[in-house]
Amino acid sequence: MTAYALDHLKGFSILGEDAMAFAQSQLTCQLGSLDGHDWHPAGWCNGQGRVLTTLLIHANSGQHIDCVVPRDQVDATIDRLQKFTIGRQVTLSAPQHIWGAWDLTTPDVARPLAFDSRRYLALADGQTATVDATAMQTWALADIEAGLCWLGLDVSGQFLPQALGLERLNGLSYTKGCYPGQEVIAKIYYRGQLKERLVRVTWPDNMADGQPGGALFTAPDGDDGSTKAVGRIINRQQRQGLAVVKTKVAVGQWLAVQPNGAAGVQILPVESGAPGSDLVS
Repeated sequence: MTAYALDHLKGFSILGEDAMAFAQSQLTCQLGSLDGHDWHPAGWCNGQGRVLTTLLIHANSGQHIDCVVPRDQVDATIDRLQKFTIGRQVTLSAPQHIWGAWDLTTPDVARPLAFDSRRYLALADGQTATVDATAMQTWALADIEAGLCWLGLDVSGQFLPQALGLERLNGLSYTKGCYPGQEVIAKIYYRGQLKERLVRVTWPDNMADGQPGGALFTAPDGDDGSTKAVGRIINRQQRQGLAVVKTKVAVGQWLAVQPNGAAGVQILPVESGAPGSDLVS
């Protein structure tokens, strides 16, 4: 087994008698219904129901829950969560490194991802991990193919969890009770008013434009050549990426990454990704 350092991610732990109750009151998923063996997607939202950060969580026990977030989100997430621990028997650990592996022969060393059983993840306590840029890129590409949407600071707090595909990954519950933004999120669900959705985006081989945080535009239309912003790029790895677009954007449609620019990227459904299809061992 080779453990690869995943330097684009960081982890921390929620510890203490109230760890499970605390996580249940803050995150979008229903912790009691999750398989305790796996890493599961979740979101942490603000009061307006917009996702501040996406996470992977693993409950080692009712008093120990490990969390993984994007590296540039870890300090802010810990600091913000700390404000909600008042009155609870909970502590938050310092940030930790993350490592991942494919097809473990000793799976007790790490835990599988609930949505991609070929991949295993662990906090890096005491584990020597190989630094390999290609392996890290391959891992990030597999996340994109699976529809796991990691939020950078430039898109934090802008999207509902439904628009980020968390419902599809069993990272969103409408019946678990209160958590930040729950009322807004449930109202959108029950009224069927979701206006954005997660899609995959593909780029031509030679196209460097269109980075995370950037807008997506319709192709010039009409006599005035006007365009409209209809989405935003969330992640990109090589020619593949994830974006949130307006629901009216059709599968197969071509969009531009510059206003008044030529359409150069194509929209595909998230379900067309094949988790693990491009992995290397």
